[in-house]
Amino acid sequence: MMNKIKDFTKAQGFDNVRYKGRWNNYSYYEMYFDNIKEDIFIGYPNYILVLGDRIRLATVDEIFKIMDSEGVTE
Repeated sequence: MMNKIKDFTKAQGFDNVRYKGRWNNYSYYEMYFDNIKEDIFIGYPNYILVLGDRIRLATVDEIFKIMDSEGVTE
Protein backbone atom coordinates (compact mmCIF):
# COMPACT_ATOMS: atom_id res chain seq x y z
CA MET A 1 0.00 0.00 0.00
CA MET A 2 2.87 2.40 0.73
CA ASN A 3 3.90 2.29 -2.94
CA LYS A 4 0.38 3.41 -3.93
CA ILE A 5 0.53 6.22 -1.36
CA LYS A 6 3.91 7.34 -2.71
CA ASP A 7 2.60 7.22 -6.30
CA PHE A 8 -0.40 9.32 -5.23
CA THR A 9 1.97 11.79 -3.54
CA LYS A 10 4.07 12.17 -6.69
CA ALA A 11 0.89 12.65 -8.77
CA GLN A 12 0.08 15.62 -6.48
CA GLY A 13 3.46 17.18 -7.26
CA PHE A 14 5.23 16.33 -4.00
CA ASP A 15 8.41 14.29 -3.54
CA ASN A 16 7.68 12.27 -0.45
CA VAL A 17 5.22 11.46 2.32
CA ARG A 18 5.42 10.70 6.03
CA TYR A 19 2.97 8.84 8.23
CA LYS A 20 1.46 11.14 10.86
CA GLY A 21 -1.05 8.97 12.69
CA ARG A 22 -4.70 8.00 12.88
CA TRP A 23 -7.64 10.35 12.64
CA ASN A 24 -11.35 9.56 12.35
CA ASN A 25 -10.68 5.94 11.25
CA TYR A 26 -8.17 7.11 8.60
CA SER A 27 -4.44 6.74 8.51
CA TYR A 28 -3.12 10.13 7.51
CA TYR A 29 0.10 11.18 5.86
CA GLU A 30 1.74 14.54 5.20
CA MET A 31 3.23 15.26 1.78
CA TYR A 32 6.49 17.21 1.50
CA PHE A 33 9.36 18.19 -0.79
CA ASP A 34 12.74 16.46 -0.34
CA ASN A 35 14.82 19.52 -1.25
CA ILE A 36 13.48 21.64 1.63
CA LYS A 37 15.80 20.94 4.55
CA GLU A 38 13.93 22.82 7.28
CA ASP A 39 10.28 23.14 8.14
CA ILE A 40 8.76 26.08 6.31
CA PHE A 41 5.12 26.76 7.00
CA ILE A 42 3.37 28.46 4.10
CA GLY A 43 -0.31 27.66 4.08
CA TYR A 44 -1.83 24.54 5.52
CA PRO A 45 -0.41 21.02 5.57
CA ASN A 46 -1.21 18.72 2.67
CA TYR A 47 -2.64 15.53 4.09
CA ILE A 48 -3.49 12.26 2.40
CA LEU A 49 -6.23 10.18 4.01
CA VAL A 50 -6.15 6.40 3.63
CA LEU A 51 -9.00 4.06 4.54
CA GLY A 52 -8.66 0.48 3.37
CA ASP A 53 -7.53 0.70 -0.25
CA ARG A 54 -8.93 4.23 -0.77
CA ILE A 55 -6.47 7.12 -0.96
CA ARG A 56 -7.58 10.75 -1.20
CA LEU A 57 -6.62 14.29 -0.31
CA ALA A 58 -8.05 15.72 2.90
CA THR A 59 -10.53 18.54 2.44
CA VAL A 60 -9.81 21.95 3.97
CA ASP A 61 -12.37 21.21 6.69
CA GLU A 62 -10.65 17.90 7.46
CA ILE A 63 -7.24 19.60 7.55
CA PHE A 64 -8.53 21.99 10.24
CA LYS A 65 -9.98 19.10 12.24
CA ILE A 66 -6.73 17.12 12.00
CA MET A 67 -4.71 20.16 13.04
CA ASP A 68 -7.09 20.69 15.96
CA SER A 69 -6.70 17.03 17.02
CA GLU A 70 -2.90 17.51 16.95
CA GLY A 71 -3.15 20.62 19.10
CA VAL A 72 -1.83 22.82 16.28
CA THR A 73 -2.93 26.44 16.41
CA GLU A 74 -3.13 28.81 13.49
